Amino acid sequence: MISMKNLLYKNFKSIVYTFKQAYNCDKTLLPLMVANMLIDSLVPFVGIVFPKYIIDELTIGKSVESALLFVFLFVISGLILNSLNTLIDTIVSCKKERLIQQHYRVFGDKTMSMDLQDIENPDISNHKTRAQKVITWNSRNIDGVKNAIGGMISFSIQIVGYIFVLSKLNILIVAIIIGVVIINAILNNFLNKANQKNDMDLTLINRIWNYLSNIVDDSSFGKLIRVYDLKDLIINKCKINREQYKEKQIKIYKFNSVISMFLSVLSLLQEGVIYIFLAVSATSGEISIGEFSMYLAATIGLTSAINNLVGFSIGLNYTSDYIKDFIDFVSLPDSMSKAGLGSVDNDELIFEFRNVSFKYPHTDKFVLNNINVKFKFNERISLVGENGAGKSTFIKLLMRFYDPTDGEVLLNGRNIKEYKYSEYLTIFSTVFQDFQLFCFTILENVALDKAQYIKNELDVRKAMDAAGILAKIESLPYKIHTYLGKNFEECGTELSGGEMQKLAIARAIYKDSNVFIMDEPASNLSPTSEYDILKRFSDSTQHKMVIYISHRLASSVFSDRILVFQNGRIIEDGTHYQLIKADGFYKKMYLMQSSYYKDGEGNEHNKINVDENK
Repeated sequence: MISMKNLLYKNFKSIVYTFKQAYNCDKTLLPLMVANMLIDSLVPFVGIVFPKYIIDELTIGKSVESALLFVFLFVISGLILNSLNTLIDTIVSCKKERLIQQHYRVFGDKTMSMDLQDIENPDISNHKTRAQKVITWNSRNIDGVKNAIGGMISFSIQIVGYIFVLSKLNILIVAIIIGVVIINAILNNFLNKANQKNDMDLTLINRIWNYLSNIVDDSSFGKLIRVYDLKDLIINKCKINREQYKEKQIKIYKFNSVISMFLSVLSLLQEGVIYIFLAVSATSGEISIGEFSMYLAATIGLTSAINNLVGFSIGLNYTSDYIKDFIDFVSLPDSMSKAGLGSVDNDELIFEFRNVSFKYPHTDKFVLNNINVKFKFNERISLVGENGAGKSTFIKLLMRFYDPTDGEVLLNGRNIKEYKYSEYLTIFSTVFQDFQLFCFTILENVALDKAQYIKNELDVRKAMDAAGILAKIESLPYKIHTYLGKNFEECGTELSGGEMQKLAIARAIYKDSNVFIMDEPASNLSPTSEYDILKRFSDSTQHKMVIYISHRLASSVFSDRILVFQNGRIIEDGTHYQLIKADGFYKKMYLMQSSYYKDGEGNEHNKINVDENK
C-alpha cells in the first residue's frame, strides 16, 4: 500500500507539473485560475447571507424598503460575481485548449521519437495507452488536476466560512456533518481505488478494441474483408471483446450502485436530523426565520463543501496516477544510447559487421549469428534468402533501429554508436517493405517536410521520372498537387499498389542520400515492370551505395555483390556469376525463379554473365 508520504509527494509532483505547464503555456493562466477560485468561494455566501436579512426585514423589522435594498444588493452581487466567473471561465477554457494541444505535441513527439524496440514492447504499449488518457480524458489530465486544486482551495475557504456561521448556532451540527463526511470519504476512496484498478484491467481490452475499430474504419482492409468475407470474423472478435469489457464493467457498476445507495441514505438521515434541530430552535424562538434560512443553507453548504473537498482530494490522488503515467511515459529513457558526438564523413563510407549476433527483446532465439562482413561506398549489394533468414534484421541493425546483442557495427572504423544518431540516419534513403504514403499531396509525399520550401519542383519530377511514375502523375488534373486518396479531398486520386510503390521509391531518390536501401522494392510490380524500375533506379543512383533486399532475384542483375542469408548466417558472398558457378543455395534459388527472367531480362543476365566471364 502506498504510504502517506509517497501519496503527498505524488500529488505535489502532479501539482507542480500542472502549474509549470500552465505557466509555460500562458503566463496569465495561473492568475486567472486563482481569481476563478476566489470568486467560486464567494458566490455561495451571497446565496445564504442576503436571504437571511431579507426575511428578517420582512418578518421582524417590517421594513419593505430595507428588504428591497437587500434584494437589490443580492441581485447585483450575484450578477457581478457570476458574470466575472463566466468571463474568466471562458478565457481559461480558451487558454486551456492550448495547454491540451501542448500535451498532444509532447505525447506525439515522444511516440514518434521512441526506439523501435520500445514501440514493439507490449509493456511500454500498455504504458502508452494509460498515458494517452491524459490527453483524451478530461477528468484525468492536467485539467483534472487544475479542477481538483481549484476545487480544494475554493471549498476549503467555503468550509471555513460555513463553520464560522454555524459555530454561532451549535458546534454539534458541525460534528454531525464532519462525521458523515468522514464515512463518505472512506467509502469514496474504496470506490475510486476499485475504479482505478478496473481501468488498469481494461487497458489491454481497450487496446484490442481500438485495433479492431481501426480495422473497420481503415479502407485498406476493405478489399480483404470483402474478398474473404471477414465481416463475421471481425464482428465476432468485436463481440468477444465487448463481452469481456461488459463483464468487468458490470462488476464495477454494481459496486458503485451499492456504495452510492448507502451514501444517499446516510445523507438523508443527516439532513433529517439537521432539519429537526433547526425546526425546534425556530419554534422555541432561539433563532429567527431568517436565521433558520441561513443556518439551513449553511448546513447544506457545509455538507456539500466538505464532500466536494474530499471528492476533489480523492480525485487529485486518482488523476495524479494518470499524470504520473504521462510524466513517466514521456520521460522514458531511450533503450539505445544516442549521445554520440561524431560527425559522419559522407565522402567515403565503409560499413563493417564484426562478430554481430542479435536476438529481439523478450526472446531467446538469435535471428543473426556471428555476422562478419564489410562493404563500401559505390558497392551495389543484394541481400537474398528465404523468409526469416535475417535480411531485414540485418538492415535494422545497419540503420541502428536496434543495437546488436553481441558484436558491433562499424562505420569508417568507428562503432556507429559514436555518431550522432539523427545525423547518422541522414545518410540513408530507404524504401521499406511496408512503405507508407500519407493522405497528403503527391508533392508532400515525395518531398515530405521540405515540400513547403520548394520553389523549383524540377527535382521532385526528376525523382518521379527515375521511379517510372512521372507520366502517371502528370496525367492527373492537379499533377503533383493532387491529394492521395479521397479521405480529405474529393479530387484525390487512388493509385494502384505498384504506382504507390513507385512513389515511395521516388521519395527515396529525392532524398538523395549516399546509401539507398530498397526492401522488396518491387513486390507490387510485375517482373517486366520490376526490371524496368530497377534499371531506372540503377541509372539514377550512380556513385551511391545501394542495398537491395528481395526474395525475387531481379536485383542481382544490378548488383556488384550478393550476400545469401540462411538461418541468420551469411552462407554465400560473391557476384552473380561467382555464385552460379559455385553451384550452391543461390544457384538453386535462381533456377527456381528463372521463369521470371526471359526475353529482355534474360538478355541482360546473359550480358552480365559474359562480362563477368571475361
